[in-house]
Amino acid sequence: MSLKSSSDLKSPQSARVVVIGSGPSGLAAGTRLVDAGFQNVLILEAENRIGGRVYTVPFGDSVVDLGAQWCHGEKDNVVYETLKRLDRLSLLEHTSDSEYNIKFVRSSKELVSDAVAEEVMDLVQNIPMEKDDFKAYDGSVGGYLTETFWRKFEKLDSKVDRALAKEMFDNWKKEQLSVDSADTLFELAASSKVNYWYCEGDNLLHWKDNGFHSILNILLHTENYQMDLGLLKDKIQFNHCVKHIEWGSKSEIKITLHNGKVIMADHVVCTVSLGVLKENHKTMFEPSLPLSKERAIDGLKLGVVNKFFFEFEKMFLPDDWRGINCLWREEDLKILRETEYFWMEGISGFYGVSYQPRILCGWIVGRHARYAETLTEDEVLKALMWMLRKFLNFPVPDPIKFIRTQWYTNNNFRGTYSYRTLYADELRTGAWDLAAAMTDDEGKPIVQFAGEATHNHYFGTVHGAIETGWREAERLINYYQVKMTKQSKSTKICRAMALVTSPVKKTFQTTRVVVIGCGCSGMAAATRLVEAGFQNVLVLETENRIGGRVHTIPFGDNVVDLGAQWCHGEEDNAIYETLKSAKRLDLLEHTDEESTSFKCVRSNKEVLTENEILKLKDIFTKMKDIEDDLHLYEGSLGSKYTDIFWSEFAKLTDKPDRVVARELFENWKKNELSGDAADTLFDVAVSDKIAFWDCEGDYMLHWKDKGFHSFFNVILKTKNYKTDMGLLDKKVQLNERVKYIEWKQGNEIKITLDSGKIIMADHVICTVSLGVLQENHEILFKPCLPLWKVRAINGLKLGIVNKFFFEFQKPFEPLNWAGFFCLWRDEEIKALRDTEKFWLESVFGFFRVKSQPRLLQGWIIGSHARYMETLSKKEVLKSLMWMFKKFLTVPVPEPIKFMRTQWYNNRNFRGTYSFRTPRTDELRTGASHLAAPLRNAEGKPIVQFAGEATNSHHFATAHGATESGWREAERLINYYQ
Repeated sequence: MSLKSSSDLKSPQSARVVVIGSGPSGLAAGTRLVDAGFQNVLILEAENRIGGRVYTVPFGDSVVDLGAQWCHGEKDNVVYETLKRLDRLSLLEHTSDSEYNIKFVRSSKELVSDAVAEEVMDLVQNIPMEKDDFKAYDGSVGGYLTETFWRKFEKLDSKVDRALAKEMFDNWKKEQLSVDSADTLFELAASSKVNYWYCEGDNLLHWKDNGFHSILNILLHTENYQMDLGLLKDKIQFNHCVKHIEWGSKSEIKITLHNGKVIMADHVVCTVSLGVLKENHKTMFEPSLPLSKERAIDGLKLGVVNKFFFEFEKMFLPDDWRGINCLWREEDLKILRETEYFWMEGISGFYGVSYQPRILCGWIVGRHARYAETLTEDEVLKALMWMLRKFLNFPVPDPIKFIRTQWYTNNNFRGTYSYRTLYADELRTGAWDLAAAMTDDEGKPIVQFAGEATHNHYFGTVHGAIETGWREAERLINYYQVKMTKQSKSTKICRAMALVTSPVKKTFQTTRVVVIGCGCSGMAAATRLVEAGFQNVLVLETENRIGGRVHTIPFGDNVVDLGAQWCHGEEDNAIYETLKSAKRLDLLEHTDEESTSFKCVRSNKEVLTENEILKLKDIFTKMKDIEDDLHLYEGSLGSKYTDIFWSEFAKLTDKPDRVVARELFENWKKNELSGDAADTLFDVAVSDKIAFWDCEGDYMLHWKDKGFHSFFNVILKTKNYKTDMGLLDKKVQLNERVKYIEWKQGNEIKITLDSGKIIMADHVICTVSLGVLQENHEILFKPCLPLWKVRAINGLKLGIVNKFFFEFQKPFEPLNWAGFFCLWRDEEIKALRDTEKFWLESVFGFFRVKSQPRLLQGWIIGSHARYMETLSKKEVLKSLMWMFKKFLTVPVPEPIKFMRTQWYNNRNFRGTYSFRTPRTDELRTGASHLAAPLRNAEGKPIVQFAGEATNSHHFATAHGATESGWREAERLINYYQ
């Protein structure tokens, strides 16, 4: 299907333009193009209505707005100025002073006095929040507001109760979140406030009893868009969801819809939400989007704000109340968080609706808003009525009607409006990259992007969305105006195997246990079971070796570790204590201070002096020791570190150059990521640091010239595991991949392998990596895993860290250093990002290998580590040698041997080690849920789970993996005892 047949020579009249989405930006683009004479315009709308996140519905005595609600400002607001130009300002009305008479009520039903409320709110509202106040602040908005509020609070003359002040401040932050749409103000970059432009005038102009959809009539030049689409009559197709956009052809764009239709076009204006782009861009666009655009999609964020509307027979609030702000007392909040109503913490309050005296509207923000969407309407209403009655000391009747919004679970939106994160600042990206059009070699716009998230200054607003639609229409109009002036110059298989026959009565000697995976956790589980007398143990290993993410290989003069490299700590470290018990501590050696004294080199070859680095040492030390400060922190680890760094930097009397300080901080974060394995520290929850337990002692005990695999001989009780598996002799089958685990087969479990073999067992201990579970659990387990287990699998995350190993003929000068960190200067990182070597940004340093003087080892983290794995070994080496020469002043010889790890591309791992994300906290899940076994009705453990990701406190470590294997073995041993 196409709009019209394509002609070789295009004009505004014949150019085929497809606009995806008919929200304000899509309508603005479509109508502006039609006004300019473009006749071949088609708008594809996935919903059964126009308007996007402007959504007005009948409710109560007139209408309510489920999405955008107010016209924010007058001057330079295109919504207001369009109405003014057309003499239609009668559609709007100023919010009266009485509308602001919102009462503060505590969860004890105590009504806060107007005098106290006014004093605290004056304090809050007088926090400087203009652009200039944020320009010099490098942290989060949450960090800035918190610091400023409490500093001002301490100066108050009166004695306002501190607990009450905190409750009011926390509630005010939720109100701010309803404006910014973030999960927490600690994810919101100060640059978000700097870049956002407020329109002068009333920022809460409401639409009387007409609703925001009145603007749609104005855009379309019609009286009633529901009857007549005006300028876009016959140009909008509803329920048409785009699946695929093939934009690489020189002649035309192929758009495939989910219903199978194909549409050919010359130009596409994509106005889908940022949330839809985040979820679908990798499969939606072919070829893939440019990296700069992918960075913008990753760095910016679409939050969620939802509303609840109650219609009552008559309003129960006192006549002079226009609503209530709900203040949770600390003791009540602690109780709430342990109940099924935990999500109500995200509700700021309940408020009246203009022109609707019988309506009350509740607001909920962030992760709790997303969770509430998963509940039934009855469950939500029941909880909300409980909350209203908990806070108010007078009767609250049941509503006669109730509706709620669900912007996140709607696949066509995935949220409400966008904001700029600290991660976007880290990536040095923003709306400008998202807005950039994709053009061909002649500059013809092929795919264009509009929508509120593409606006540099009015993101999160309808007037911003409309401006972007006009911007993209003008881009096309201008292109054809230029083109028309130049037209005269140019044209253009299955067999069964069982361990033993299943006896009727099982003992630990006859019980059939299958351990899936022979890494540290699988080995630990199997050896502990064998030592306890379990004779019928089988370990299935997909690789052609044992060890999992411990992988030691010959390289250079002895060996290198491709995976786990150090024994992290001594006290309460299962590996260290096992070696100690076996009198094999001779395998380990302490790392001396000289071996960890690294140089810091900038991308202009400048080596920083020790003095410059020492100026920041105390700050970095403080950031490593912040656990006590984390328990009440709302943001990510990246947010916390950013706030601390720049706050402490401001206090320094002897400051290093700010630019250099930023470079050191950026590199420090990458170094931290090598421990957390995340793409960015903004993906790491603070609970990750709280939950993780460091083992006291040397945290970088190395394995001399033996490698980490030396531990296998100790745990297997053998001299050389490669020739004799010791305790697991004849119990390990290599190259055996599990295809299905049918775990509800009556008295036994049926395990089907890729090879076609079938194994029957009484117990399965699954030790595959979290990445493998995330990729395969829906297929692997029959029946599917319970939802609580799936939440744990989806909530936790397996990150990626890769290494590079260079063997040189002999050490060259920089190898006299222990190693060096690579600090990219801002101008050079910007240039790098536009080259094929962009992934080098995440190579944070190169370091000597203990006992191997001719070797150098590099580290790379995150998304760039995954990308690097897709390149050939030759391409990787070429880029790394370029990087050496970029940073070092001395000649760098070619290595005689080079290798790199590829942990993500290996489908038996899909990454390196796990971490906790804000999503983990949002789902109220964690390692304990991942570790919990699946049991039968009698409580017998059927399927058990081990591996580093299942350890609540020593995740991401080999000793944590070992502990988890022992834990599951003990579970079985105790069951049979």
